[in-house]
Amino acid sequence: TPPQSGPKEDQSKTSNRRYGGAYVYGKELAKPGYYMEGRMRASKTAMSAAFWLMSEPKPCVETPNNRERSELDIQECVGVLTGELGDAWTKDDWAVKSNWDRIFHFNTHRHTTWECYTGEQQTVGGKTNFVKKNSEEFHVYAAYWYEDGLRVDFFIDGEFVKSVTPAVQFTAPLRLIMSSNFYDWIEEVTSEEMGFTRTLEDRSTKFDWVRVWKLED
Repeated sequence: TPPQSGPKEDQSKTSNRRYGGAYVYGKELAKPGYYMEGRMRASKTAMSAAFWLMSEPKPCVETPNNRERSELDIQECVGVLTGELGDAWTKDDWAVKSNWDRIFHFNTHRHTTWECYTGEQQTVGGKTNFVKKNSEEFHVYAAYWYEDGLRVDFFIDGEFVKSVTPAVQFTAPLRLIMSSNFYDWIEEVTSEEMGFTRTLEDRSTKFDWVRVWKLED
């Protein structure tokens, strides 16, 4: 299967992407009150390495989305960052300055949806950096989604990092996803620069395990 277009690209045209990724998702939906963690290491490529959750691909007015299109990112990064300061595609240098190849990056997103919420995307999250690159070592990335949907705590390797209050109460059940794909803001350069001439092992994002459970008193 040829690589598909990114969500912001013209879907009527054939994609000019040379590489594509994949994702694996859970059969059951996670709900408020759950703690979720996964031990992951990014590939040594420009592809993303992501551990995240998203509401069902249905109109927000339908069950179970609770009139919202919600996303909870426990971790998203890249294994190789090819951009440099001054490149037009690096979002005003944010990705370069944030060291996206050695970052713990987490977010809660309230997405625009034509049926229920027509405002701008609302994002509340945070980040911190590692000494080594995401592709060089495994970390345990985790989040506790509070029962009332008003708070998400993020953890790295068992240590608390930050508590986030989403822009809107997170009550819609979410699908847990493990993925490796191209961010649509990343520009393709040479295969060597992006890491695609490396071994299959180096081109693979690795998950040792994922655990999810509901906390009880």
